[in-house]
Amino acid sequence: MDKITRTQIIMLILGAMISATAMLSNSMLLWNTQMFNEKKVIAKGFSVEISTLKDYLIQLDADFTNGSIENDIFIQETPFYYDNGMYYSLQRDIFRLDYKSSHEIYMFYTNLLIAEQNRRLIFEIQRKGDVRDLSTAEKYRQKMLTNTIKQAINNSVLILPELEIDLLKNT
Repeated sequence: MDKITRTQIIMLILGAMISATAMLSNSMLLWNTQMFNEKKVIAKGFSVEISTLKDYLIQLDADFTNGSIENDIFIQETPFYYDNGMYYSLQRDIFRLDYKSSHEIYMFYTNLLIAEQNRRLIFEIQRKGDVRDLSTAEKYRQKMLTNTIKQAINNSVLILPELEIDLLKNT
């Protein structure tokens, strides 16, 4: 093979390597930008939803703490958190955020969903009790579920300040 052909082959290989490297770095840059933007959207979504829940949860926690809720049994027909909330839509995406934010979101919603589940159980017992007298065991169960609701709501409220700061950093 003559010198000119060899030079042309080397130049062709170098050109292919340079363009492949440029294409790979461009793809990585676009992928990183897309991931960054997705994280921002996820954080913004949770930030908006949590800000709408915040006042209600803080007031509810204050009512539980101050004893403004008169009975030992908390009965409420309206849910704390609906089945079509942001958590259910973005549940798999929570862990795309940094560890601290995803952990706080997970804990906030876990406590909120525990409170919601117990609210439903209390309401269901009460609904059955509208037809007949509740047994002592059912009343005791409602009281224990109410205590769990109080604790779960309080746990969610305690996480709120730091969670809001972390979500704002991610948006």
